[in-house]
Amino acid sequence: MTDPDPATLPLPPGSMGLPFIGQSLELLRDNRGFFLSRYQKYGPVFKTSFGGNKVICFVGHEALTFFYNPERIVRAGANPSPIKDLFNYTAIPLVDGEEHRTRKALYLSTVTAEQMAKLLPLLQNCAERHIGRWERMRTFAWRTENEFLCQGAANALVLGDETGSADPTTKAWLDTYIKGLTALPINLFFTAYHKALKARDNMLAMVGRSVDFHRNRLREGRPIKDMLTSVIQANMDAGTPLSDDTLRTDGLHIYFSVYIGLALQLTFVQMSLAQNRDAMARARREVLDNSPAGAVTREQLDAMPFVRWVAKEARRLNPVLPLTFLARIPTTTSYLGYQLPAGWLAIASVYATMRDPAVFIAPEKFQPERFAPDSPMPLPINSYVPHGGGEQLWHRCLGEEPANFFLELIIVLLLRCYDWELVPGQDLSMESGQLFSAPKSGLQVVFKRYD
Repeated sequence: MTDPDPATLPLPPGSMGLPFIGQSLELLRDNRGFFLSRYQKYGPVFKTSFGGNKVICFVGHEALTFFYNPERIVRAGANPSPIKDLFNYTAIPLVDGEEHRTRKALYLSTVTAEQMAKLLPLLQNCAERHIGRWERMRTFAWRTENEFLCQGAANALVLGDETGSADPTTKAWLDTYIKGLTALPINLFFTAYHKALKARDNMLAMVGRSVDFHRNRLREGRPIKDMLTSVIQANMDAGTPLSDDTLRTDGLHIYFSVYIGLALQLTFVQMSLAQNRDAMARARREVLDNSPAGAVTREQLDAMPFVRWVAKEARRLNPVLPLTFLARIPTTTSYLGYQLPAGWLAIASVYATMRDPAVFIAPEKFQPERFAPDSPMPLPINSYVPHGGGEQLWHRCLGEEPANFFLELIIVLLLRCYDWELVPGQDLSMESGQLFSAPKSGLQVVFKRYD
């Protein structure tokens, strides 16, 4: 018996919403709850429409396994402006095929656990500078302070600034750039989109100068010990398959991801520990037993599994991006007896997938023990996807291993000496209408030395 022609199958369930705008307004109001509620209503695959584009949506580990197959779903050409314009069209999240694999393989070689362990002293120096500032401030909104910290980390990793300091001019460019990602693509001098494009160009020039600077230092035999040097050296060793324009574009993507991605992940870790004092106490005991002072090493981090579980569980509850980038269906195919028409767009919800009660018992609760190797419910493939899923050489985020090291390092440095409490009465619900959501209050804390 042969399989039925996919074109004869019914479309998935769902609603296309209003003419022209589809369900865009519902998505903007709550980009997390939108997919969770429809998963509960329709199941793991459903249809909708955003801004006149027909879209197939995927939720759940089995649906994401289908979605993350590059033979069925592709990225190239799927994302509209301003995403393509602001990411400079050729950024690695927006390309497919051999070009993507070549670049991904080269970059992956620079973010292994061994490579990241070499950068721990650089990151620790940067972090301790900012933590000392927090101790002096005592009361502050942690999201903003984390952005300064992570801008400093980006400067240390990409611009060769060993101090890990932050500067207000570049931070203003970054914040303008982020606003442009959800702006109407109207390129007039007074619009958020136009200002974001100018910020992009300023940052591309900044990263381009850094590429030249790092390459010259390598040629002089005086390499800077940071991430960009590793990328340039790997490119030279491979016969320079990546052009300067590619290095500049992807360098900006890395810089931007460190700034906003790590800052938000760190904010969610700090919030989760403040809200779960037993977990904080257990993590602190582990830190004081294994790394009470001095330089933090990879071996010490490997000896602190609960710290790692804390970082992972915070990202499960609150992924930086609740959705994947848009993709498209190149040829008509089928899934679960439904037709997936060629030319339709596709998107997956990592947030709703990591809140699936069939996989995560009591999914709303902070339970780091879920990630213990002897957990009674081992996690299926593509169920834990804060950095995406599928094969590493496809569109799984390059930043997964660096994020593990960075978050665990900061947890250690904080719990060695400090305690924090949330300021009462603040609004910890997530911002709506934002691509990168954080607590509306900015996570206001009282920060002090641990007694």
